Amino acid sequence: MSAEAFGAEVKQRRVLLRLSRRELARRASLSESSVKNVETGVGGRWRRETVVDLAVALEWEPDEALQITGYDPLTERERDHLGKVDRSRQVLDELWPTLTVKQRLAVLCVVTSMVDPHGDDADPMAR
Repeated sequence: MSAEAFGAEVKQRRVLLRLSRRELARRASLSESSVKNVETGVGGRWRRETVVDLAVALEWEPDEALQITGYDPLTERERDHLGKVDRSRQVLDELWPTLTVKQRLAVLCVVTSMVDPHGDDADPMAR
């Protein structure tokens, strides 16, 4: 499937879910301009991880999205990891509004250290 056809499918699913590009970008951990580029077919073939992130954000079976973009389906290990990440994201989305600023900063510190455990940017307060 061409980049344009994949982009059209992404846009159609976004509109059906009544999501703005900004909301889809937030859900998929992408920039709003990246979502626009996908929808308009700019940028050619997208990274496999981007395809999966968009599929999950659009409540679309990742293997279907991967197949139409020419990628292999998820491995069992990837599927297990994706389920854990999705559950964690759901819990955080539910809890976030109830957290104090101090609690939110603590969550951000933990998540940042998980993403980049050896990086110098593990403490967002250090910036």
